[in-house]
Parts: sequence; C-alpha cells; structure tokens
Amino acid sequence: TRALPASLPVYFSKFLTIEDFKNPQMCRNYITDQEDFDQIISEYQKAKQENSTDPFYLFNVTIQNHGGYEKDFDNFKQEIKITDANSNDRANRYLSLIKKTDDALKNLITYFKSVDDPTIVVMFGDHQPKLPDSFYNKIMDGNKETALQQEQDKHKVPFIIWTNYDIKEQTVDQISPNYLATKVIDVAKVKETPYQAYLKELYKKYPVVTGSVYMDADKQLTAIDDLENLPQDLKNYQMIQYYHMFAKDKRNDSLFYLK
Repeated sequence: TRALPASLPVYFSKFLTIEDFKNPQMCRNYITDQEDFDQIISEYQKAKQENSTDPFYLFNVTIQNHGGYEKDFDNFKQEIKITDANSNDRANRYLSLIKKTDDALKNLITYFKSVDDPTIVVMFGDHQPKLPDSFYNKIMDGNKETALQQEQDKHKVPFIIWTNYDIKEQTVDQISPNYLATKVIDVAKVKETPYQAYLKELYKKYPVVTGSVYMDADKQLTAIDDLENLPQDLKNYQMIQYYHMFAKDKRNDSLFYLK
C-alpha cells in the first residue's frame, strides 16, 4: 500500500485480503464498501505513524456490488426502485447497492478533506453490471446509434479524480482506462515518464483504445477485428505495450520509469 522509492519499479509493500478484516460488516455475501473504505483510512493512518514524510499510495478493489443480483438478503436493505416501465428487480438491487457506495464514498471524501497531506482520490469502475439483456434493450429502445455504438455504451463507466486542494474542474468526454494513470499524473502536476508523455499525445488522436474498438479524434468508432488492419500509430502502440508488459528483459527502462 505504500510506495517504495521512486528510483525503483513500482511495487506494493503490502497486500490485504478478506482475512485482514476483523469481523467486517457484510452486505449480501461481501464486505461492504464502507468497511473497505474504513480500512483505507486505517492503512493511511498507520503509514503516517510509521513515517510521516513518505507518500501513501493504495490501489483498492471493492467487491460489495459484485453480481449477481437475483436474490434478496436479510442484511441488504433495498432502498432504490425504478418507478417507470423499465423497472427490473435485478436493476433495483444493483442501484440500491450503488447508493450504499455513494454514501461510503461521501464518508471517505469527508475524511480526506480534513487531512493536511495533499491527497488525490481516483474512483472508476471496470464494467457495467450484468443485468438482463431485456432490461438494456428496453432502456436503449429508440437509440439512433449504430449497433457498434450501442454495444460500447454498455461498457461505459464514470470516473472521478478528486483532490483536497484546488484544481481546475473539467469534464472528460471520452477516455479509456489505459490513459487514466496519465490523466492522474497530469492533474497531480508531477513529472511524467516518456511513456506517459507518449500516451498523452496518442490520446489526442485516439481518445479510446480498447481490446475491441478504438475511437479517433472525430469520435468515430472502429471495431478491431484484425490487428494487422490497425492504423500505424496503434500498431506502434501495440509494440510499445508488448515491451512494457511482457519483454522487460529487452526494453529500455528509462522509457517507463523515472530515475
């Protein structure tokens, strides 16, 4: 959870699992986001006690809202319900879970508003919930988008970058997760690696690049059916990614790490 010196590749000095929680609060069969976020605060406080000058970095994956959403539970109070014809039991359960997350995130933000350390909290999702196709088809009925655009709409998730100090507010229209870390570095106004500078420029031409589609600067989506048919810029990106992730013994580390 705490970063090692910047001269080294990024490692985590600690890995926490469910066994590290003592009698945690549960929702359905999972640890609640409130319990999870309380643990974040606890780890931050312990890190500050150990060495108040070191930065604190934590990557956190929650589980409270994990699917499926078919069953009711005695320890889960369903507070949200869709009131029009789109109402669906699974969707109602999911939205009620998201409301619990909203409340927990408010508590987390409230805590870090009060700390002296300049703090950045980034929150993003990895996918939309697995709800019945009939529900998605109903709420997207009448959508004038192409089939490819509609399919990609099912993969869109919101994200926030919040700080406890003043930054310029902005809304990011389109971005894929591969660029998110670079965006955070930009907001933090800290030195970027050559790789991050490269991604910043690539983002201007292709704001969305995933394993299945890419989007150009004109917001045109193209399905990736054959890697050989990629634009040359994205072929180059594919090769750089390969060296970044899989050919560490052959790459130039100065492209990916700061000295």
